[in-house]
Amino acid sequence: MESTVVLLNKLKMTAIVYGNEVTNPFVVTEVYTKNGDTLKLASMSYTRINY
Repeated sequence: MESTVVLLNKLKMTAIVYGNEVTNPFVVTEVYTKNGDTLKLASMSYTRINY
């Protein structure tokens, strides 16, 4: 039996840009397909969000 699993995660990435610390929020979307006992990553995307 084949099925699809979708995971959504929120994260904040902090970086130093030109000496200034900046923080950007993202949503990470992972899509996995399952065939038998095996899960395989089909897609991964990062989307910057605004609060």
